[in-house]
Amino acid sequence: MVVPAHAQTHKCQGPNGRIIYSDAPCASNQTGSEIRLRENTIDTRKDWERNERYLQQRQQEEAEKAGGARPLPSPEYANQDRAQSPECAAAIRSANTQPSNASPQKIDADRGSARQVCGFDPWPGPSMTQIDTENRRSRALEAAAQARMNPIITSCDAGGCWDTNGIRYNGTNGRYFRAGDDTFCTRVGKTLNCGAR
Repeated sequence: MVVPAHAQTHKCQGPNGRIIYSDAPCASNQTGSEIRLRENTIDTRKDWERNERYLQQRQQEEAEKAGGARPLPSPEYANQDRAQSPECAAAIRSANTQPSNASPQKIDADRGSARQVCGFDPWPGPSMTQIDTENRRSRALEAAAQARMNPIITSCDAGGCWDTNGIRYNGTNGRYFRAGDDTFCTRVGKTLNCGAR
């Protein structure tokens, strides 16, 4: 017969009034004594899952008694079971914990694995690859707009200059107008600073 071992627990109060719980007896400058702890009788397992399984089993038994076929678990129940599983929590945690240099494709792959485990999408909306593509496009448009506002001069003649994109700027003495839209630009070295007139 196996008897459960009980560790001794002491509740001690120090000179400063602080309470300490320990498996060692109280020190000479502390007051207190051994305390007896009760057995932990609380079931820490997932009661919800157990109850749901019990209800499913009862429904199946009642269907069999009535002569019907065994009903399959509902998709909602199956998804709830998977969504609340430790495996799902671990998969979400893993997908959310990425190094700073992780590629959008790697993040999407890890999120896809978590979706398979959990049975639902914890990250609704566009994928990281789509977000990265949109960010790259925005940065390219911003760079193009910046280049248009600060073009680099490649060559000039008596009536104006050309930039690296072959766009003509009419004018002289550091004051130019971009051909086509008449944007006003001032020249600073080889760069034109352009803005609205």
